Amino acid sequence: MSERSDKKKKSRKGLKKVFVVIILASALLLLDALAYGAWRIRESMPPPEPEPEPTEEPAATSEPTASPEPEPPNSGGYMYCENGLFYPDRTLTLGELADALARSSHREPDLTGDPAEELTADSLRSALERDYGEPAVSAAMNASALRDGERVTRAEAAVILNALLEPESDGENALFPDVDDGCRAAADIALAARSGRDWAGGGSLPEPGFVWVDGRTYFADETGHFIRNAWIGSLYFGPDGRYTSGSYELDDYVAAAIAANTDGSMTREEMLRAMYLYVRDSFTYLRRHYYLLGDTGWAQEEAITMYSTGKGNCYCYASAFWAAARALGYDAKIISGKYGKEEAPHGWVEIPGEDGLLTYDVEMEMHYLAENKQMDLYAMDEVRRRGHGYRELSVSDDLAPRETCEGLLPG
Repeated sequence: MSERSDKKKKSRKGLKKVFVVIILASALLLLDALAYGAWRIRESMPPPEPEPEPTEEPAATSEPTASPEPEPPNSGGYMYCENGLFYPDRTLTLGELADALARSSHREPDLTGDPAEELTADSLRSALERDYGEPAVSAAMNASALRDGERVTRAEAAVILNALLEPESDGENALFPDVDDGCRAAADIALAARSGRDWAGGGSLPEPGFVWVDGRTYFADETGHFIRNAWIGSLYFGPDGRYTSGSYELDDYVAAAIAANTDGSMTREEMLRAMYLYVRDSFTYLRRHYYLLGDTGWAQEEAITMYSTGKGNCYCYASAFWAAARALGYDAKIISGKYGKEEAPHGWVEIPGEDGLLTYDVEMEMHYLAENKQMDLYAMDEVRRRGHGYRELSVSDDLAPRETCEGLLPG
């Protein structure tokens, strides 16, 4: 037994030696293969480029280097305008000042603050002195008619900035219907502002009559300039040349609706029809209180209710169309009276036509359409309206009481 056990032990030792030899040989072969692969990679790489030899710095000379070309002098056109209008009486804002200085000097000015801040003479002086210094700014301010504490209109800003920046004319004539030749700053505005390139008229002032810009209504006189602080019939055009109902809120609602539902290709009659359909189809009937028969003074309030909520009764429908018609230059009247055999309290609109008054009942037309009945109640003459049983109890321009007009109407 012992001899056999010894033989087994010797056999196992022999096998272990064989395995060790095999493992060592395999490791050597693997290392040799890796070394060969690395050599092949190095051989395939391009040789490194030689480092550049250091060069000597050129000796400094006492001759001054050439100065850069000076910037061209300021050209006209640095005050931005909207829709070809300059708005000379509007207060200049900090953002508009920053834009004007950047356009004129081709660099950002050192101005901080709310861009919507409206500037006074004092704040304008402080803002300009940061970049231009006190002497130059004082001389420029003296060219204007401003006093300390007064607001800076865009017209006065043109005078001041022209004196400070000394721009050169670009040779174009300014065409701004809201700046007539009688404006004290007309020449400075022509120099400071972008000119007729922005006006839709394209090189000529508008024809006399009503003009619409971005939903706002203006009236051009025989010279082509917009009237201001003046009446055309019962329509008032304020200091900015725009028609106003006496309410900033209502004016904004109506202007947005006109801009969204009309375009420059339409005639005034087509615009009126478009606004009639807009009021008919865009609002929802809602029962509300009725006024005493013959009451006046409610149209402005009810128009705001309709445009702000989208809901209202016959008075609201009539008022919404009344406001739009007047904003389009029509001498629309609001009517309080009775309608139909039932003689129900009702409100509607009348507008003078070539052959007499025309009746517009947008709410009743909406009512008939809701019942799938075709009934055209637009621009009804006396013959057409007679069969509907309209009975007028009051007729009024229905301008709101003066104390509710936010200072927009004179008197």
